[in-house]
Amino acid sequence: MGSGGIVLASGGGLIIEDEPDTGGTGGAIPTMIIETLPAGFTAAEGALSGTDAAQLRGGYQLIGALADVPSTETAACANVLRVLVRDFTTFTHPDFGGLKMPADATGMVDVALGTDRKPVRTEIYPDCAVQFADWYTNVDGTNVPYVVDLWLEPDAEQFVFDSSRFFPLDGVTSDEERQEDMDGTLRNFGFTTELHTAFEYQGGESFTFRGDDDVFVFVNNALVVDLGGVHGPVQGNVAIDSLGLTMGQVYNLDLFQAERNPVGSNFRLETTLDFTECGVILPDDIVK
Repeated sequence: MGSGGIVLASGGGLIIEDEPDTGGTGGAIPTMIIETLPAGFTAAEGALSGTDAAQLRGGYQLIGALADVPSTETAACANVLRVLVRDFTTFTHPDFGGLKMPADATGMVDVALGTDRKPVRTEIYPDCAVQFADWYTNVDGTNVPYVVDLWLEPDAEQFVFDSSRFFPLDGVTSDEERQEDMDGTLRNFGFTTELHTAFEYQGGESFTFRGDDDVFVFVNNALVVDLGGVHGPVQGNVAIDSLGLTMGQVYNLDLFQAERNPVGSNFRLETTLDFTECGVILPDDIVK
């Protein structure tokens, strides 16, 4: 799958040496599978014992605040995907922290992805997310965007990231700004995760996501996983063959997650997809 070596990019994260750059903000076509946790990455966290710990897979690396990252490009996309994680102040934003919202808010977003590759809010649950426009947009004084790389661990024929303590932004806040998780540890709750990538449809692929709170996944601009609401870990599965795609064509995959409420934070991504992009930071989201 190529002979490039793995190195750290000047803007943080991984790149593959001696491989062509295809342009854009996502990097090049994947060249190799990274088998073990890369240097500088934090292994997925969870319970210290039992089946929860046994199922942990993958890891992450906080690259830095988007405004401070010189380059958003990365080419280690075979099983490392770049995401944008926005940190919210849970004590001041109406949609984060101490919420009493429906556990099942299916239909909160439209079945078609917006032309800006963002989910479109519906009016089915008017009190469930009163400032939804903030969730996946950079808003000064409301959220701070951070660049994070996710390493999906190879597991047989699949790539898996599985954390039952997914808190990638713990290091950017003080104890006074955090809330206790189920173990009593102070954590940085109140963030959203945004992933834009693509894959080549080869037949037989699957995609599974389990998380809390809200999760929305779009393939080819159509909603395929809808787990809206403030709830514990809930799972959605997609058999890619059921989507009516054309073999050999490349399609977008867009994932949006929100961690809105203590005391848990679960994030499991499991797939057999062959990614052709490394996780794109959309041009309109790049801090100038």
